[in-house]
Amino acid sequence: MASRERRVKPDPSLFLEKVLPWVIEKDIRKIAYWGGEPIVYWKTIKTIQDAFDKAGHKFDMIKMATNGTLFTEEHVEQCNEWGVYTILSQHLDYGVPAWEQVMKLDKMSLSYLFHHDELYAWDWLKRCQELEEKYQRQVFPFMHWPRSTEGADKSSDLTHEDLDKHIVHLWKLAELAANGDRFLQGMWNAHLVEWRQKLDVGAEAVPMCYGDHQIDIDLDGNRYGCHHTVEPWLKTGTLWDDNQNPDAMKQVRRFVDTKECQVCPIKTWCRGNCHLSRTHDVDCRLSKYKHKILTWLDKRMPETNERIYKHD
Repeated sequence: MASRERRVKPDPSLFLEKVLPWVIEKDIRKIAYWGGEPIVYWKTIKTIQDAFDKAGHKFDMIKMATNGTLFTEEHVEQCNEWGVYTILSQHLDYGVPAWEQVMKLDKMSLSYLFHHDELYAWDWLKRCQELEEKYQRQVFPFMHWPRSTEGADKSSDLTHEDLDKHIVHLWKLAELAANGDRFLQGMWNAHLVEWRQKLDVGAEAVPMCYGDHQIDIDLDGNRYGCHHTVEPWLKTGTLWDDNQNPDAMKQVRRFVDTKECQVCPIKTWCRGNCHLSRTHDVDCRLSKYKHKILTWLDKRMPETNERIYKHD
């Protein structure tokens, strides 16, 4: 569930009246809270979760993406009680995570972003080691790549010149994972599991963030083509109306309907990448190289009993 910045206080009343019964009727067992910053809307999230609990509806996965700067002991206790998987995004420009609190979370991964000025993971891995030594618990890093949407800083966009260096680094990280590095095994296993599940050569490709696998809505049950851009122009419809906004759907299917995507053997895994991206040629090239790396790792990754945290 996504939230667009509003000047009015979030009102969950329509969600409780119409969306909650719809979720229960459809037997949906995964829910994710996105922002902005979800902790800002904590009272609303708690109201919704309490309502699901009262209705006897339990989720297999409750996920929340946060920068962790606002976490208190109350947030930690409630997240652990609900079994929330917290994605701790490392956007240090917005402040430092409240480490003394977030390191008490039962289910948490550290989300690191490769981008134009951050092509190598060595500093991340050093930081993870330091956190484990300080707090005497395991941490689980996750790696991902920028989605060059309208709201993203253009200076972070990956270029083809970046990829020339970055892909070499990714191969090195894959070799270290295959040789037993725990951090890198976790970072690659998250992507390997998804790759194994979704790669289906010859099947139809659905957009990355739109389909039965992902339903992005606001508190009023309006559906959007992306949880990162909950804006009126990308509203595809509502949960209760089968009529879809053709302009929004054209945007959502912007890449998956191209001839290039239609014949691509990895289309069911990459799903056209982000339909809002201004760097699709770079995204596409990166996906093809990651596919080669994952194919190589598929036969070499050691078995593990470690937790595997996927962000999808």
